[in-house]
Amino acid sequence: MKKAIVVLLGTLTLFTACGEHEAEKPENLIGEDEMVDILYDITLLQAIKSYKPKNLRDNNVDATTYIYKKYDIDSVTFAESQSYYAADLEVYERIHKKVKAKMEIEKKKYEPEDKKTDKDTIGQAKDIDKNAAVKKDSLDEKDK
Repeated sequence: MKKAIVVLLGTLTLFTACGEHEAEKPENLIGEDEMVDILYDITLLQAIKSYKPKNLRDNNVDATTYIYKKYDIDSVTFAESQSYYAADLEVYERIHKKVKAKMEIEKKKYEPEDKKTDKDTIGQAKDIDKNAAVKKDSLDEKDK
């Protein structure tokens, strides 16, 4: 997932460094919200490809073809829209922040509940140990 973000930011740097003039608005510009969805899906597919490539192979999924078919776009439309948004750093950053936020929301959905419980249990165990030490000390004082 981090690789995908690095690749996308690298692409951003390349596009902004190479073109000093503003990019012309493409005729078939992909909307910002749809671009967020596309980049989100690309990030997921890249994560799957790096973590469990066998899943994509077993299901005959080609990431690029999947994206183009799902969003009914072609490579030129995507590349032109990508270049257009990359030319405006503020807009491109906003898009990527939305992608990251969407990833965080999805990540929380799949975070195991017992992970949160383990933290609480450890904290409770420490409290119990402190209370046990206090009780032990108070008993010792009564005996004296």
